[in-house]
Amino acid sequence: GVTIQNHGGVSIAGITTTTNTVNIAADNKKLLIGASQDLELYHDGSNSYISDAGTGDLIITGTVLRPRTDSFVLNNAANSQNMITATGGDKVTLFHAGSTKLVTDVGGVKVTGVATATGLAVDGGNINLGDSGSANDDRIVIGAGADLNIYHNGTHSVIDNSTGTLFTLADSVSFKNNANDETLLTATNGGAVELYYNNGSRVT
Repeated sequence: GVTIQNHGGVSIAGITTTTNTVNIAADNKKLLIGASQDLELYHDGSNSYISDAGTGDLIITGTVLRPRTDSFVLNNAANSQNMITATGGDKVTLFHAGSTKLVTDVGGVKVTGVATATGLAVDGGNINLGDSGSANDDRIVIGAGADLNIYHNGTHSVIDNSTGTLFTLADSVSFKNNANDETLLTATNGGAVELYYNNGSRVT
């Protein structure tokens, strides 16, 4: 039934069906849903809100979810930290505790901090590192104690092993010049070691 209340409101018991628009023609006036009015839908004059203000979680279900927007921002409940941002035709950014950690761009992704993975596969591209200015940047670092470092310092390329022995394992080893047209040294398992001068063998 329909009850007209003293303050001019209307109380409806049962199901109400409409074939037209439900219009709340004022800002900050809310559509309240739930026995304790836990779910709120409203517009404050600047932004529109779907607010889960009471018990439980806000759950959105569907076979396929298709949010449509040119700019997407997912923040924490206090609205003090970004969690995910996305812009149509541009980047997607993932955050940790409000700090940028991963950003997509036209060339792939950029990671800030340490990326931990159980494996790495590179298909059709390079792993690019800049010149290393310190032990904390642009190096391949291997070992629990960062024992092996491989890097370029802007002048020289360096393989730096700080613990134990650096082993090179092969049945045949050849050192050549940068142009790859002169041999400097060769060594063969079970065979000869040869030293060269001007691409000619001198010591065997």
